[in-house]
Amino acid sequence: MARPTTFTRAMIVEAATDLVAREGIESLTARAVAAELEASTAPIYASFASIDELRDAVVERARDRLREHTRQPWTDRPFLNEGTGLVVFARDRPRLFALLFLTPAIAGASVPKIYDDLVKDMKRDPRFEGFSPRERALVLDKLWFMSVGMATLAHAGQLRDATNHGIITALLEAGTVLIRQEVERITAERRARRARD
Repeated sequence: MARPTTFTRAMIVEAATDLVAREGIESLTARAVAAELEASTAPIYASFASIDELRDAVVERARDRLREHTRQPWTDRPFLNEGTGLVVFARDRPRLFALLFLTPAIAGASVPKIYDDLVKDMKRDPRFEGFSPRERALVLDKLWFMSVGMATLAHAGQLRDATNHGIITALLEAGTVLIRQEVERITAERRARRARD
């Protein structure tokens, strides 16, 4: 297939993200992206005012790739799919996971956005119907710590069972207990509020 003569902004971001996924954010230079595209640096400079602007676009594309993972139907449970997708992403795309979660200059902005995406996605799980945004966030907090912890272990190659089945089983076992405890606590709080009113 012939190499394109015109490179869109999206093509440049995709190539840059692939480069960062393989070699890390330190590899992101105009020359390296140009080599990835098999082109000169001219299309990069024509599309981006600076390498920082390209880096921001790569971070956004990495978040999109994470979102694609968390929305895959790993199981028949939407909320479990989110945790599974996060851990699998860390296992399969360790440099992108590190970019989003472990790079201080980037994580401060990216992690809250990822968390907010997950809170919104919780609405797809029928178990949390009728939960207020605050109540959904209370449940997610517990699972977030567990899932990010597992993802960090997967990133480091330290999960005992890093297969998809092993990840799903571990998340399901721990998550079931955590969700039950948090739902019981929220229900008790609601009863106490009703009794006071």
